[in-house]
Amino acid sequence: MGALTFTLKAPPAVRVDLAPLTPEKLAGLKPREIAKWPLVGGRDGLTVGDLFTVRAGDAETIVIDGGSLLFDSVGAGMGGGAIRVVGDVGARAGAGMRGGRLDVEGSAGPWLAAGLTEGRVSVAGDAAERAGGALPGRMAGMAGGILTIGGTAGPRCGDRMRRGLIVAGACGPEAGSRMIAGTILATRFGADAGVLMKRGTLIAGALDAPPLPTFVSCGEHDLQVLPMLAAWVATLGLAAPPAVPRRVLRLQGDMAALGLGEILLAA
Repeated sequence: MGALTFTLKAPPAVRVDLAPLTPEKLAGLKPREIAKWPLVGGRDGLTVGDLFTVRAGDAETIVIDGGSLLFDSVGAGMGGGAIRVVGDVGARAGAGMRGGRLDVEGSAGPWLAAGLTEGRVSVAGDAAERAGGALPGRMAGMAGGILTIGGTAGPRCGDRMRRGLIVAGACGPEAGSRMIAGTILATRFGADAGVLMKRGTLIAGALDAPPLPTFVSCGEHDLQVLPMLAAWVATLGLAAPPAVPRRVLRLQGDMAALGLGEILLAA
């Protein structure tokens, strides 16, 4: 049996919360039952059948054929299985995921994979602000798992991140802000990378602006962990993964916070 498939009938006119469409919630249901499910969207609300044609399949794998930046919370909270989106997704995609895999063939809105604890989130295009970060009112961002972004991650990627790996083509300003732990790998970081980070590691070929004055140079190093990281990243199947430098300039900081984090730049 193939995947349970949702084919978009027409682009949505309002923001729609698609959090109910996860493998564990849809297991054992028939298409006609799923089509009647209510969705939060607009003033009057919608049903799944208003937006999608539902084709029967194994709910362990879900395909959303037709995306939109107005589709929020795709895969949020899922604990297993797989979701593939042919198109874009909106805010909070993969937020709070506890397992499984979410693959987005387009771009994503803000708070992508916010609070991810296990599993993998992959976006082929760009991501808006605070990918892998903390949702409003939460004290921590990503706490595990893997987030890959083929394009550019917006401002504050990895904000309050405390565990896990983020791999991005590039990151905007303030990547790793208030970071507690974890690793972010990109080709380059924007201005104010690592601002107020306590611990954790940022790795890139270059910075788009001079490092913050609260980061201290510790000289150049050949770190044995970097070839191992490069070998692991190669297994992720990315189309154009960022290069992991073999020799790096190590900057320690942010000394305005705990000061045990580091930025590793290609030497």
